[in-house]
Amino acid sequence: MSPETATAHSTAVLMPKIGQAMAEGIVLQWHKHDGDQVNAGEILVTIETDKATYDLEAQASGILRIYVTEGHEVKVGTVIGELGDGRREATLAPSSVAPIPSTAIAPAAKT
Repeated sequence: MSPETATAHSTAVLMPKIGQAMAEGIVLQWHKHDGDQVNAGEILVTIETDKATYDLEAQASGILRIYVTEGHEVKVGTVIGELGDGRREATLAPSSVAPIPSTAIAPAAKT
């Protein structure tokens, strides 16, 4: 699974790194609701850092799944939402603050 995709049918919405010193950001406001259709280029979410606010545009079109709710602070690179085709796959469980590790975990070998 690559960092920019959550499943084969979706695109992850990641907490962006807006400045060199930025380590975390706050999900200030979602401009769409969970389950809404989103078109690429629409303003999706407003992120707050210690220095500014930033409107993040959707990089793809699809059905929005929100994983990090408004008011929560998360690390840069954390999956905060997902844009997909509406098919719910059991790959990413919604979470309010848990970051997705950057290294993949290999499945256990069968014995």
